[in-house]
Amino acid sequence: MQAVKILPLRGPLTGRVSLPYSKSVSNRQLLLGLHTGRPFAIEGIASGEDTRYLLQAIRGLGYALYRRGARCEIIPPSGFPAEAAIFLGEGGTTLRFALPWLAHLPLESWV
Repeated sequence: MQAVKILPLRGPLTGRVSLPYSKSVSNRQLLLGLHTGRPFAIEGIASGEDTRYLLQAIRGLGYALYRRGARCEIIPPSGFPAEAAIFLGEGGTTLRFALPWLAHLPLESWV
């Protein structure tokens, strides 16, 4: 058997990951990007109902969304609304991953 040597990183990782189109993967990608608090883009975002609801919620919270074909760019707002009403549909995956993100936002109330 050959030995494998694992060394600690000396800096941040950079790169690109290609994932298949699916609502589940798209929603996870969106929410991971939202947790960064920085602008990000996703190539190959799915067009399912759950993803549409999540994109509407993101837009309703003040984020700028730019869709160009299969590419979606998301830019955080300079400030969040004091209150927001969002609807995420019946997708358990969307809700499960969106709640921690929503709890982190500086909103006084949301429905």
